Amino acid sequence: MGEIPGTANVFGYLHSTVGLLPVRDALCSRLGMSAEQVRVKPGSEQGTQTLQIETSTCSLETSPARALNTWRLDGAVAGSPEEIFETLLPLVQSLGWAGFSTRFEIYDAAFQFVGECPREGSSLR
Repeated sequence: MGEIPGTANVFGYLHSTVGLLPVRDALCSRLGMSAEQVRVKPGSEQGTQTLQIETSTCSLETSPARALNTWRLDGAVAGSPEEIFETLLPLVQSLGWAGFSTRFEIYDAAFQFVGECPREGSSLR
């Protein structure tokens, strides 16, 4: 699969009407991720939190987005575009089953758009 790249290659969003702690809890319970792999930290702005996901194949972090109850969820994922998709899909599906909305754009090493996760027409349920 390779190493996590030094620059971001996935860009997405996360929508949650209940904040980031339930997102962390969903990832831990549904994917068996640990508290070390999925952390929620207080942000620099009053009341802003940051969700960080760190595994051997990905490093993702939220930042505030303009839309209400929405965060940017960007970072780096190791592997080919297909391997990146396969890493992100369980995360997207698990959050979808838990009632959250997540979508990513995937870019290759030359920063060319190669696809989305989930793919058009794929079912999350």
